[in-house]
Amino acid sequence: MIHKYRAWDKGKMVFDVWPTSNDTIGKWIDAGHEKRFHDLGGSKVVLIQYTGLKDKNGKEGYFDDTV
Repeated sequence: MIHKYRAWDKGKMVFDVWPTSNDTIGKWIDAGHEKRFHDLGGSKVVLIQYTGLKDKNGKEGYFDDTV
């Protein structure tokens, strides 16, 4: 299974986020010639894991999605 996540952060959905080993959730940002990890921070971020399934339109399904 592909380990992919999205997160709710301050009322908006953020895709392609990554949890780290120290309970940090963030997103890799392309900063020109390098990539930087942007910490979304805080306990108010809700992490949602990809199920590995897609709907009939090819949209990725995540836990807690309504089908």
